[in-house]
Amino acid sequence: SFVSSAVLSPDASTLALAGQQGFVLLDAATGKEKGTLALNRFISLRQDGLHYSADGKRLLAVDYNSVHVLDVAGGAARQA
Repeated sequence: SFVSSAVLSPDASTLALAGQQGFVLLDAATGKEKGTLALNRFISLRQDGLHYSADGKRLLAVDYNSVHVLDVAGGAARQA
């Protein structure tokens, strides 16, 4: 699967990957999948468009029209 962006969580425990199917969260130490996050539509992220919040609880995905806020623990997504 194509990966368009990747970002490491503030505590360096989780690697978030953005691709065409949504987002995959990997354990940074083992590479094992910790979870997935999906949006209700395809987005085209900016090259530097994937960021964690400072507390690591949210993933921010920035496309060319909007910002998507994803709750890492709960798997919920909303558009800001």
